[in-house]
Amino acid sequence: MSESKTQSNPFLNVFGPQELLSQMQHAMTQWADSAREQLDHWVGTAEQIEGWQREGMQRAGEATEEVAKLMRTGIEYGGRLAEQWRSTSVEAVRRTIDLVTPPKAA
Repeated sequence: MSESKTQSNPFLNVFGPQELLSQMQHAMTQWADSAREQLDHWVGTAEQIEGWQREGMQRAGEATEEVAKLMRTGIEYGGRLAEQWRSTSVEAVRRTIDLVTPPKAA
């Protein structure tokens, strides 16, 4: 009966049962090694991407802080300009009034 199995399986004609098993185990070992190597490569790539993401988020945070600082400075400057404009306008109106009206009698 084992002869009929050997004759019906072409692989067993080239390789013996033990050699066939050994070849299959070798192929599985090579596949597993290749899969582990690819996983290690993927983990390295994922860690690199994580570093880039962390760096990008840090830069975005710094840029946001800088924009906020510039906005605050712009708002404060606008407030100072408005105050100067108001005081200059009031002073200009006073001088105009003083120029066109007679001085008060003391």
